[in-house]
Amino acid sequence: MPTFAQAECTIEKIRYWSAPDHTRVVFDVSEEPDFKVEEREKELLICIPKVKYAPSVKPVTRLAKPGVNTVFLEQDLIRMALGEYKEIKVFKLPPIEEKPHRLVVDVYLPEREKRVPEAKGVKKRVIVIDPGHGGDDPGAIGVKGTQEKDVVLNVARKMRDYINDTQDFQAVLTRDGDYYVPFRKRMNIARAHNAALFLSIHADSEHSHLARGASVYVLSLRGASSEAARILARKENLADIIGGTIASEAMVNGESESILLNMVQTNNMNKSRHFGSTLLRTMMVCHRVKFPRVQEAPFFVLKLPEIPSVLIELGYISNRREEKMLASEKFQDRLARAIAEASISFLAGRKVIIKAKRKPEAVSSEEPEVTRDKRITKKTLPEAVSYRVAKGETWVSIAERCGIKEKELRAMNNTKRLIAGQVIKIPATGCLDRKKIIYYRVKKGDTLDKIARRHNITVDKLREINKNKRIQPLQYGEILLLPRK
Repeated sequence: MPTFAQAECTIEKIRYWSAPDHTRVVFDVSEEPDFKVEEREKELLICIPKVKYAPSVKPVTRLAKPGVNTVFLEQDLIRMALGEYKEIKVFKLPPIEEKPHRLVVDVYLPEREKRVPEAKGVKKRVIVIDPGHGGDDPGAIGVKGTQEKDVVLNVARKMRDYINDTQDFQAVLTRDGDYYVPFRKRMNIARAHNAALFLSIHADSEHSHLARGASVYVLSLRGASSEAARILARKENLADIIGGTIASEAMVNGESESILLNMVQTNNMNKSRHFGSTLLRTMMVCHRVKFPRVQEAPFFVLKLPEIPSVLIELGYISNRREEKMLASEKFQDRLARAIAEASISFLAGRKVIIKAKRKPEAVSSEEPEVTRDKRITKKTLPEAVSYRVAKGETWVSIAERCGIKEKELRAMNNTKRLIAGQVIKIPATGCLDRKKIIYYRVKKGDTLDKIARRHNITVDKLREINKNKRIQPLQYGEILLLPRK
């Protein structure tokens, strides 16, 4: 066995999932691992001297996944019993956001070609639907734990079913399970199927839980059309790194720039904008829209010069009400039908109406509804105390600090005007004292642990102070509340 000079590392967790072409096994480790790999017949050995295992990690994990049968944890060694496979890649990933050091094993399976089924003599036009994130990259996470990757996959599957029920169109998903697909592969899927349209489906998030509404984005060659679009593009473009794509396989600027240099004509980009406008008008019927116009941002996944492409943000999963809506199967069905209808109408060049698969039931008081809010009455308002408004404060900032909606705060006070020195009513409990907190903007490389240690508090205390905010995953530029020294 070779000799190593490294700090002892501990395997803290084992995770695994399967994609159509490979099975991935991820070992979360405490330190950057130094390892040596040896392939034997139907077996993979990963030597990590002095490796330790957390008590929660079982010594034997039976996967029964394509290409991988069992993982055995032994002294200084990880042994994997394999099935049929074509190739194995083992690599390590550095910490990013809330994810630790990771040792990743990708077991690639023998190729099995799948073609888009077509009726004899009829060539269907293909719409490629790209549910964002997946696998190790959950995307945005709501206050109640709803994950973006699950919501967008559910909506994408419903869209596929609606489109495949038509005569002239066929839908293809870039992923149909909980696994991550790199940007380059998503784009190649669209090209391989000669797609007439490419739809990337996502759900938005913001550190303020007040943001609401759907939005539609197209590729911009110059930059983002707004600060919000710029921040969103940066977050989505990090997905390859969070999802665990090897650097050589990830989309890099050099490759994307060489593609863009060939874009002499902007015909397809104009088509994308036109379709985006059509889509917004259709979605307005069933959902609130944040931006009434199509936004522009430099998304990697939209860099398909030959295919009209849009990125759709279904809503804000960081908003409590929209999180509940996005998790609702009925609301997902409404969104899927609206997007499918707009897509087919655009490609067909005429208005196409798609019938709902089942008769929508009346929305109960417990079911999220798009067109109206629950009535606010005196019984639903919290117990109040008096508060003097400080300079620079707004209805939104006070409501956010108290963890309630702006309209609830206004209802407590029955006034539209708000000026410094004015005495208003705020909830008696749950509000953070403005004099005992400071505001901190998250910097590059920050983690909850680093911020907590820098300000001499515990991570639990940091989470408690920011209980009205969604702080996981931590976002660059986000504002956190810290105790004033």
